[in-house]
Amino acid sequence: AHAILGDGTLGPATEFARFGDADGHPDGAICDAEGGVWVGFYGGWAARRYGPDGVMTDEVRFPVSNITKIALGGPDGRTAYATTARQGLSEEQLAEQV
Repeated sequence: AHAILGDGTLGPATEFARFGDADGHPDGAICDAEGGVWVGFYGGWAARRYGPDGVMTDEVRFPVSNITKIALGGPDGRTAYATTARQGLSEEQLAEQV
């Protein structure tokens, strides 16, 4: 992540959050109205929310492995929508997903 400096330029890069191999690959990050960052995890069976400080605050588990994008909508902006992918999954892996 980069901070925006007073003159509008980007400051030095800083680490926002760290993900392990077992988490899957981060994909489709978005920000919510409270400054939280939602991230779908391709191969990770979940979407997670990180607060502005980079600490995970929420996790939503899915019955499918490849979460590709999270979107927020609905009348109050609090309904989450997710897209997923089956790319690269074998017939055996697809059978494990509902």
